[in-house]
Amino acid sequence: KSEQNMALDTLYNNAPLRQQWNASFNWVFSHNFRATASYNNRTSKDQLQHLFDYQTRTGRLFLSKRMNRINMNFQTQIGKTKNYLITQGSQSAFSMQNNLHFSYRANDDFYLSAHINYWQDNRYSQSVAKTWQYSLSMNKRITDRLNINLQATSSYDLEYYYMQRNLLSCNIQAKVGKNSQLGFQTKYNLLKNSTNKKELSLILRYTHQFEMPIAKNKETGVLEGEIHYPGKQDNEGIIISIGSQHAITNRQGIFRFSYLKAGQYYLTIDYSVLGVHAIAETKGPYLVSITPGTTNHFSLNISSDCAIHGSVHIKQNNASFSNTITPQVDEKGIPVSITNGKENLQTTTDQSGHFQFTHLSPGHWTVKISKKKLPNGLIKEDQSRELDIQPAEDKQIDFILKKQLRVIKFQQTFNEPDIPNIPFSEKKAQ
Repeated sequence: KSEQNMALDTLYNNAPLRQQWNASFNWVFSHNFRATASYNNRTSKDQLQHLFDYQTRTGRLFLSKRMNRINMNFQTQIGKTKNYLITQGSQSAFSMQNNLHFSYRANDDFYLSAHINYWQDNRYSQSVAKTWQYSLSMNKRITDRLNINLQATSSYDLEYYYMQRNLLSCNIQAKVGKNSQLGFQTKYNLLKNSTNKKELSLILRYTHQFEMPIAKNKETGVLEGEIHYPGKQDNEGIIISIGSQHAITNRQGIFRFSYLKAGQYYLTIDYSVLGVHAIAETKGPYLVSITPGTTNHFSLNISSDCAIHGSVHIKQNNASFSNTITPQVDEKGIPVSITNGKENLQTTTDQSGHFQFTHLSPGHWTVKISKKKLPNGLIKEDQSRELDIQPAEDKQIDFILKKQLRVIKFQQTFNEPDIPNIPFSEKKAQ
């Protein structure tokens, strides 16, 4: 059952009771494209007002494609819906749902996402209903001190009526001082525990942070930091640790340790909330120095990881044998190494001569095959390669080796050895 039911019941008293199970298969076609096929069985029942009580059984296909700064997700599902509130006629009906999600991040200062959803089923009605939903979200940082966020949604599913649902909002945040922030927010919401009651609200908020030291400034210092990740709109939840102390970033990726004893510390970062493709520009742990009585600063860039893959081809007598590695090479593989000056990684080719390096930091990489580690009889035809890789990029590179031909020299002339002339009789006597 839903892991949030208990918490939702405590907060809203009438959260629906949900039960769901599914089986799924995942395929990763490339670094930027993946697919998921699943079967889902789900029930949902309104516990207070009895507005809905249904079961869905659907097959689902999910596709995800990343193209540089653009992410696109498409999902379609087909199956049956059974509405237990229908007392006359068939409770079951054909169910179909399609949705498309698009997001674009131009840079650290601008993010845009859009969502379109269409479904037809009888979950909330006596007959099959056809519904469209739209949503749009935009975040723009005008300056370092001014940020604007806009969100709009056409409608919500009926079963979320116990929550306050945002239809339209505009949020403007401005820093007006070192420790002060001014915010203006307008919201147009569907009220909690209602299906059609709406509310318009205007909120003006002023926040000032007061610092009350619990130790003398000459003994402690402050550490402020920021985690930059252009590939994600919300950077909240990253855990920063210094010894036994921990801090968590806000939506802008900012964190703070207010009182640290002067000295040097190793700082570690758990940024798993950013997803499997997030990678730090420089790998930790990170050594930071705390100067007493001052505010010390730390900054780290996170980006989308990249990959390098390729093949090693072997040529013999100027003839290329496609991508096939000779049996002598199959046993050991050919060692391939890469370096960016900070990291040194190595792998070996498979039986088809292919190699791959994944979860790499963007930047300048050198790929090479070590001459000393080549199997006997092979020599390099290509030199090392220099690559510049952008975030989320997957580059291909191929190397060519050739068989070393053995040179056989034939002696053109030779001198006959001197053989003494011995009479036959002497040979017999001997």
